[in-house]
Order: sequence, then C-alpha cells, then structure tokens
Amino acid sequence: MFVLILLILLVLLTMGVVALIFNKQDAVYIAVSALAADTAVYAVISKVLYIIKKYTIERSLLASAMIALIIMVVLIFMKRRITYSFSIKKNIIPVMMIVILAIVSFFVIKSGYYGASDKAGAVQGKAMKFKDEYYIYGLTDDEYYQNIYSPDELENVKQKQKDADTGLASVMALIGALFGYEAMDYTYVYLLALAIYSVYIIGELILEKKQAVAGLRHINKCFNINTLVSM
Repeated sequence: MFVLILLILLVLLTMGVVALIFNKQDAVYIAVSALAADTAVYAVISKVLYIIKKYTIERSLLASAMIALIIMVVLIFMKRRITYSFSIKKNIIPVMMIVILAIVSFFVIKSGYYGASDKAGAVQGKAMKFKDEYYIYGLTDDEYYQNIYSPDELENVKQKQKDADTGLASVMALIGALFGYEAMDYTYVYLLALAIYSVYIIGELILEKKQAVAGLRHINKCFNINTLVSM
C-alpha cells in the first residue's frame, strides 16, 4: 500500500511539473508524459541506489518524488501556472493502438517465470530480488537463489544476473510489487505502450508547431500584401 501511495504522489507531482512547463497541453498527454518521465527517472535512481547498496522500491520512488517536488517549487517560484486542455479526438488513435497491443499481448505473452536460461528470466530474477528485498535480511546471492533455482542452474544464473539491466529490473520489481509476480511479464508491454504514446505525442507537437509557423507566415504575408495595396 505504501508503494502505491508513493507512486500516486510521484505521478501527480510530475503531472504538475509537465503542466507547468507546457501551456494548455492535453491532460492525457500530460499524464503519459509524466509516466514516461517517472519511469525513466525511477530506473536511473534505482541504478544509483543499487550501486551504493541502498536500493529499495520505496527509496527510489521517494527520491523521484523529491526531485519532482523540487522542480515544481522552482517552476512555481518562477510564476509558472498549471494549465491544461482535453480533447477526445487527439487521443482516439493512440488509445486504439494501446488497446490492440493489450489484446495481442494477452494471447502472446507467457505468464509466470521465464527461467534461468532466458535473458528475460535473468531480468525477472533480479526483479524478484528487488521485490523481496532479500539483502535487507543479510542473505547472500547464493542463499537467496537456493530458494528459487536448482544447484545446476546457479552458475548460469550468476552469469546472466551480471548482464541483466538494473533499471529494467527495478521497473519490473515495481510492477510486481503492485500487481504480483505474474504481472512482471507485462513490463515490456507497459514500456512499449509508453513508447508508442510518447512518439505519437512528439509527432503531434511537431505537427502543431509546423502548422502554427505556417499560419503565422500566412498572416504575415497577407499583412504585407494589404500594406502594399493601401500604399
């Protein structure tokens, strides 16, 4: 429950930051941008905390929330205001893409544990360590892994664990903490959905900017023509 509270707090703070930066941006765009930023920042902070042996899901979320809060305070001090808009039309295409992705992933993704010989399994194994926070209780890797793997798998696991991405594992651990071990497999779907929506948002913003520039040029051209005619 504490993890969920911290996550909600983090997302709300980051949504505020995005709304302060972008003037009258679509509310869904703000929420998706906040989730993408939070995921990236959380993964980076988790890596840092893991290196200094201080990682827990709660600490990573709390540190991310503190960064978002500091940025928000600075923006408010700069007299920025929270503004937003909402358009169903803007979000129909990406929402349909995400729905299709979710339906396909439901039939394609194998639920459960991938196994030590799989690269995804190595990341998942690391995520399971993060979720269980085994190191808080003073267990070594061997002592922890004995509860999951057979003796024949241990050496293979150790090697693959070195190559497993810590940032991805921390995101997977967070999803596992919120929805259970079975949901860890859908981390990749979540990240792909974020990437699709983010690319769509960036494309829309670029298109809107080009249209705005074209509109200004047209107005300027008309103004110049009218000026010449009046002379």
